[in-house]
Amino acid sequence: MERKVTMIMAGSNHVIKDENSYVVLRCEDSPYLPADLNISPTWEKDKKFQYSGNMGIEDYKLYLKDLSVFCDRGFPEIGNVVPKLYEISYGITNACYENINIPLIYTGGMIIGEGYLKDYDKGMICSGRYYDPLYCYETLLELIFQDGRLVTEIDHSKAMRRIRKNLDLGLRSLESERDVKCIRHFINTSFIGDYEHPGKNKKKKRFHINNYIKKLRKSKT
Repeated sequence: MERKVTMIMAGSNHVIKDENSYVVLRCEDSPYLPADLNISPTWEKDKKFQYSGNMGIEDYKLYLKDLSVFCDRGFPEIGNVVPKLYEISYGITNACYENINIPLIYTGGMIIGEGYLKDYDKGMICSGRYYDPLYCYETLLELIFQDGRLVTEIDHSKAMRRIRKNLDLGLRSLESERDVKCIRHFINTSFIGDYEHPGKNKKKKRFHINNYIKKLRKSKT
């Protein structure tokens, strides 16, 4: 069965926050694109073109710290940083940019996790589609950004712990499609952002996030 995972960016991306490294699990849109840095594949739909990076949050601002790109063309300097090049098979080059520290102007939600629990990573299959099990992380955070600034952070760790407890007690089963649907619904309705349709409905998502931020600011006054 084909595994279809809801992800935006190719490869493994991380966010460094409060000196801890979190894996990026879902985004409403790509916080960064190589094309914005003048890096793009030779062919528009090149399946070998992959990229990943480390982002960081400093003073509530989102930065791209490091970038790794697999491609078969030249690589420009980024922020006066020259990439380290490693030849891969079939003429593919891996370019590694370190300590770029470029600010990212991102508006939207991002889900990050830490403390991966392998025993719970059995996946969820519903209507023939595979869904990544967000509940198998001890710490699961949702970060909301507006124009590259971290506006708020929601800790979903307790809710994910509740799912694991229900699985342990046999109250829910991943073998039951009905239970999987319930788990998916519970997870999706817990989040502020829309991660079911990554990269789509950008104007609608931005409008939703901005409204959420306005309500959040009113509640603090």
